[in-house]
Amino acid sequence: MLSSLCNITKRTVTNKRFQVSSEIIEKTKRKFSFNSTRKETNEIDQSSKNQDNDVVIVKINASIQSPSVSLTTAICHFLDKGIPSLTIYEEIRLVNELIHHQLGSLLTLTDAQLYFEQYIINIASINYNHQMLFVQCDYFYDFLLKYPQIILKHRQWFKDFKQTFMPINSDKIYLKKWQLATLLHAHMNLEQRFH
Repeated sequence: MLSSLCNITKRTVTNKRFQVSSEIIEKTKRKFSFNSTRKETNEIDQSSKNQDNDVVIVKINASIQSPSVSLTTAICHFLDKGIPSLTIYEEIRLVNELIHHQLGSLLTLTDAQLYFEQYIINIASINYNHQMLFVQCDYFYDFLLKYPQIILKHRQWFKDFKQTFMPINSDKIYLKKWQLATLLHAHMNLEQRFH
């Protein structure tokens, strides 16, 4: 049956003209379930082709029996693993709140991380009515890498970080801190050249 369907497809693709007729569609309907067993068998006969033998249309309705998983359920699954789901607007608002924090230059990296985590937990509660218990630590550093303007404002966080060669150990947090410090020091070196 599949080989005849492939032959029909080959004939349809190789033709130069394509015409659609509702009569042809109705005559050549076939329904297949997802496991490829035929529910209804209507063989394609010569009357299902138009007179020029140009087009054969076969409609396959595959009924997919998937469990209904909502987007909110999928997002809550990630929230349970400490992976937040923020919109661009929420990210930009968080960036601005960290840059213009009321503590200014007194804001420490630890305080910023706690503020960041609390903000995300509140957003998860508001948006998804879901209690997020924690935020993965490396997500904060990924956020800082995505929005380096935060560390350019709060240079004190990485200013004293020792510049060394890239770390080769498997500590992801240390690697991200090294990346942020390297980015900050490169920017500071550029500023010194132009001023």
